[in-house]
Amino acid sequence: MSESPCYSASAEPVTGYLVRVHPTPGGVIGDPYAAACLAVPRGTTAVVKGFVVREAGTLRESAAVVRAVEEALRDLGFKRLRYERLKGGKAVEFDKEL
Repeated sequence: MSESPCYSASAEPVTGYLVRVHPTPGGVIGDPYAAACLAVPRGTTAVVKGFVVREAGTLRESAAVVRAVEEALRDLGFKRLRYERLKGGKAVEFDKEL
């Protein structure tokens, strides 16, 4: 009998927007999506957390996903984007104007 993989889960209380990137123009909630992230408002800055891309594609496709998220955040009235995460126990941060 093979051993099941071991997973753990973590939770963080947040308030924000679940942003989905759809592979077709005009996608809405419930449509298939290619990527998703949580945007937590911090004034006029959207702090992006939990960015997940369902299917890794080319660099051009990845750039298009990021542009779609940036456009959605601008439409919500955000002026800046900040990406924060821990990688190997160290903080990784990125900040840019939208």
